[in-house]
Amino acid sequence: MTKQEHRLLAISVDTHHVHLLVKLPNDRNAIRKIVGTWKQAASHAVRDRLPGKIWAEDCDPRPMKNREHHRNTFLYILRHAKEGAWTWDYREHEGY
Repeated sequence: MTKQEHRLLAISVDTHHVHLLVKLPNDRNAIRKIVGTWKQAASHAVRDRLPGKIWAEDCDPRPMKNREHHRNTFLYILRHAKEGAWTWDYREHEGY
């Protein structure tokens, strides 16, 4: 993501889902292409341990409506840690 200059704000990863809050262009088709490159890179990185298909066909990008929606989404993603998900957010890394 950072190589493509997209600012990641929060992520949660568990055995079945990945949730991201990331700054992307306001274009659904462009988002699908961008996310497709991420899925491909991740698949290639783990193919020796997880051969075959690991991603769903589509993604469900949801634009932020306002500041409150943005904040609630950020907190929603990080709350997944309580359910065992690995989480990360930009505040943990100075200079990110």
